Amino acid sequence: MVLCLDTTFMADLLSSRPAAVDFAASVGEPVVTSAVSVYELLWGPFGRRRLERVESFLAEYAVLPADYGVCGLAATLQRSLLDGGGRIPDFDAIIAATALLADAAVVTRDAHFARVPARFALRSIAY
Repeated sequence: MVLCLDTTFMADLLSSRPAAVDFAASVGEPVVTSAVSVYELLWGPFGRRRLERVESFLAEYAVLPADYGVCGLAATLQRSLLDGGGRIPDFDAIIAATALLADAAVVTRDAHFARVPARFALRSIAY
């Protein structure tokens, strides 16, 4: 099974959070991340050394694009959530759609992914 690393997991791994480090050490599956997660990790008021560390870290992962198919599926997902009371953050919808189209499970501790309707069959793995 392919694993799609969410921004929270990658940030925790960069910060050496024990749960993320332990999970990463146990992974044997192929690992990817989304273009949105790359954006979220690169955005912000970092010093030059921190930015270089993030860029070096990200170079280790295949990055899946947020193309038309991903954006269309994310919009469909959000519309289905409106019927149930409320959307999830847009970036999380795009990450979920990226994982779904790659047939990957999202590695996260973010509760938003649990709100994706079951009909989409999103798999998520908590760490």
